[in-house]
Amino acid sequence: MSVGGRWLQKPIIKDEWFNPNAVLPEGLSIEDIKYSLQLLYDTLHTVNKALVEAIDMRLEELLRPNSFPDFISNVVVRAIAQSQEQRGGKWTYNRKHDGFPDLIEKGKYQNDAVHHGEGIEVKATKWGNIPQGHNPEEGWFLV
Repeated sequence: MSVGGRWLQKPIIKDEWFNPNAVLPEGLSIEDIKYSLQLLYDTLHTVNKALVEAIDMRLEELLRPNSFPDFISNVVVRAIAQSQEQRGGKWTYNRKHDGFPDLIEKGKYQNDAVHHGEGIEVKATKWGNIPQGHNPEEGWFLV
């Protein structure tokens, strides 16, 4: 789709992008990942279409370089938590502002909030496959 001379095409998720033999944290599925990507693509498409029509800029052009990957991570985290909720899964998002990790086991921590606990950290990057973190941590990372 071309809006305002800008090309806005929504990616299509392909099964061959996923390794069916990948080792994932207990309770997390490839379907959760696919769901999160689809929600991310739908969200970006909707937001970018509106932004291009209004100000001829896409979200990734409007936000600062570190803000866009943070936005992506937040959408993916919330989408995985939503997928898990729909499936009766064990993961939810960490309700602690700047808590680590992003996804935690539902009910393990009071109010599903922890400053530093166990779970799955989600990282997005615009710089290839090298995510940046604030501290060296051990655990599950979804990049």
